[in-house]
Amino acid sequence: MKTKLLILLFIFPGYFGLSQVWVSAGGGTDGDVNTLQAYKGKLYAGGYFTNAGYGTANYIAAWNDTLWDTLAGGVNSSVKAMSIYKNKLIVGGGFTAAVSIPASNIASWDGTTWGTLAGGVTTGAAVAALASDSDYLYAGGGFMAMDGVPANFIAQWNGTSWSALDIGLDNAVYAITFYGGELYVGGAFTSAGGISANYIAKWNGTAWSAVGSGTSHNVYALEVYGGELYAGGFFVTAGGITVNQIAKWNGITWAIVGLGTNADVNTLKTIGGNLYVGGNFTMAGSLYSPFIAKWDGASWSDAGSVAGSQLNLSLNDIEEYNNHIYCGGRFDQYALDTSINHITKWSVPLTGIETFSAKTDKIKVFPNPSNGSFTVELNLLKSKPVNIIILNLLGSEVYSADYYLPEGITQLPIKKQNLPDGLYMLKISDEQPTLLIIAFN
Repeated sequence: MKTKLLILLFIFPGYFGLSQVWVSAGGGTDGDVNTLQAYKGKLYAGGYFTNAGYGTANYIAAWNDTLWDTLAGGVNSSVKAMSIYKNKLIVGGGFTAAVSIPASNIASWDGTTWGTLAGGVTTGAAVAALASDSDYLYAGGGFMAMDGVPANFIAQWNGTSWSALDIGLDNAVYAITFYGGELYVGGAFTSAGGISANYIAKWNGTAWSAVGSGTSHNVYALEVYGGELYAGGFFVTAGGITVNQIAKWNGITWAIVGLGTNADVNTLKTIGGNLYVGGNFTMAGSLYSPFIAKWDGASWSDAGSVAGSQLNLSLNDIEEYNNHIYCGGRFDQYALDTSINHITKWSVPLTGIETFSAKTDKIKVFPNPSNGSFTVELNLLKSKPVNIIILNLLGSEVYSADYYLPEGITQLPIKKQNLPDGLYMLKISDEQPTLLIIAFN
């Protein structure tokens, strides 16, 4: 019985009765945080700062939930984007060196040492967006050539060399993601591969195409949620309909997201069954929720905007780290006078359970506790068979289902089970099983 009690304390600490406030991350930074990325057990923050936690940290730093690390001296100017490619942290921005190593607007960090990606940007401006799959790293921004290879505002890295995606785009790229087996990009452009594509376009590996009639102005963020692609930015219409800064695309048509927001959307992040939205807005639909809100697929709710706890300025990025929501941005206070300095975490842990298998596949279960209906979200490194079993605490099987799932994120709704309220064990098996405690009430 002692073992079961310890497991429960691990899973449910602080779900009830915690004060809901924003918490400083070790004193924060002395300038804006543009981008956040969890990597090798730390949360990396990049932006326009030269101090983190009251010590020197040049434009990038790593937080371990206690202390800041300065990455051997950092880079010599702003950081705008980060991603993970082949187990390295890729950093993009407006810098020309990482420590003393020449690195033109893009560099890699393996946890100990900085490295380069050939010659980086050789014509044009900063790298502002990064995304990767198992084969390639994609970089977007304000550049026109990478390592001497003409590449208009977007380029592809194969681990050795850079290449162009056809003739590219006619203006800057601010966001990159994958949806339906294709690469989607958003930005300030109106042409992709020589065809009309208003501020958003897709690449199928050989050619560019438009995404409907696109949006009416810049796209700053892209994210997949609930089987649809969400776009956020500084636009009023998408596909010719009024949407107000955020819209969703199902592969055929654009649709509104709960009346949208009243100002720019800068970032979108799927966490624990919700889409978290950050930016310059104060209203999400009819809800007062300054600078951050969450969308559950049907309606808006606050996300760290309970009375008296609102951030005071805009938000640039959102990331999950150690079962908490972290935010980075321009803000430096909450509740009008409490200092948090550009990076903060929400004091209440996420209610979904998260763990990792031996293969570093990511698993989330939400809501938990539930009424018997819940969702299992798996982010797999490769396609594989997966078995999901529910056991009672005597070890008897009460539910079983088998799936063959693709690489990437899949959400599996488990419909309400006719089981008594109480605690159960959820076993998720691929090469090695993961065991979690779930509760029905």
